[in-house]
Amino acid sequence: MDGLHVKTITFDYVFLDLGLYLFYAGWRLATSLIMIDPYTKKEIFNGRQRRQEG
Repeated sequence: MDGLHVKTITFDYVFLDLGLYLFYAGWRLATSLIMIDPYTKKEIFNGRQRRQEG
């Protein structure tokens, strides 16, 4: 019974890590899609230009 209990805890942690990874991957995908948007891309480029000039 103890071995089964430990295995269950391990699986819970694995699923928790998997969930966090999927959440992070989805967030990265969403931000990359936003950056592909021409208007947003222009704003990001202008922001970099201003930083370089400054």
